[in-house]
Amino acid sequence: MLGPADQASVSSIESGFRSMERKGRTLLRAERVRESVMVFERSFDMRYRGQAYELSVRVPEKTVDRGLVQEAVRSFHRIHREMYGYSDSELEVEVVNLRVYCRGTFRPLELEVGRPVGRRVLPVTRRGVFLGGKFVDDCPVFDRREMGPGLKGKGPCVVEDYDSTLIIPSGCSYEVDRKESFRIAVSS
Repeated sequence: MLGPADQASVSSIESGFRSMERKGRTLLRAERVRESVMVFERSFDMRYRGQAYELSVRVPEKTVDRGLVQEAVRSFHRIHREMYGYSDSELEVEVVNLRVYCRGTFRPLELEVGRPVGRRVLPVTRRGVFLGGKFVDDCPVFDRREMGPGLKGKGPCVVEDYDSTLIIPSGCSYEVDRKESFRIAVSS
């Protein structure tokens, strides 16, 4: 949408924003985000004519009119002055791109600790490990797939998975929650 801001077609800008918001809404729905928690943030990428870089200028989510574009130009001058130490209201400002940032808001995840599994998991092996600046002989090494919800233990130990290794230092304890995530209490 490259062109002088003072000559920009407000109907084309509004149409562009609405088109991107429709696409964003479709993508968020596919991720099962409820309409009530969808957020859309509009912005222009703007620059002085002839510059090779743009600055992003947020604009309110309301119908685009000439006043909104003029306010964006004033914001561009202010942002340019803050970023580069100068601005020039005599220079022509161009709108280069339209952007819409779409996101869904969610409640924070609640970690739930499960019931104890009622069995003890034995290490698959024991080996020497360098932990916390010292060598630990006979450190237990567990298979992550064997460690289910409710399991508790203390370090030092190593938990190996197919794609990662978890090191639990001496003095720390762990518990596997219902979602099978490790909650580690770090001692000081």
